[in-house]
Parts: sequence; structure tokens; C-alpha cells
Amino acid sequence: MSIKSFNEAARALVLWTALRGDLAQRADDAKARQAADDHMGLLTPVIKGVLTDTGFANTVAAQQCSAGTAISASTVWSSSCAMRASP
Repeated sequence: MSIKSFNEAARALVLWTALRGDLAQRADDAKARQAADDHMGLLTPVIKGVLTDTGFANTVAAQQCSAGTAISASTVWSSSCAMRASP
């Protein structure tokens, strides 16, 4: 349940930041464009780092939950494939 709730919150944060990116390009007010650009500049590396690290930890946790069954190795996009593909 913690993996699912993290994923939902992460999607919301990414979409909110993407909205700010749209505002940075299309806002009518120069002050609003600058504020949105500052938001993007601050949160983009933070979001990238946190979501990458936590996503890897969640992949490991999901793989450990299903280690007793063949589920983790039998699917095309399995958690073990995701773990091997990560840098």
C-alpha cells in the first residue's frame, strides 16, 4: 500500500510541476512566468532525485514481496527487469 500511495503522490507532484512549466511559457504576466520558472528550477532536480531513489527502493520492496512466487520473473515488465535496467 505504501508503494501505491507514493506513486499516486509522485504523479500529482509531477503533474503540478508540469503545470507550472506551462505557466512559465504561457502566462500573460511576466511576474507569474518568472515565479513558475523559479518553481521549475527549484523542484525539477529535487523531484528527479527523490522519485528515482524512492522508485528504486519501491522496486526492491515489490520484488521482495513476490520473491516466493514466480510473479516477479514471469511477467514481461517484471520488477527484476526494472531493477536490472536501473543505473
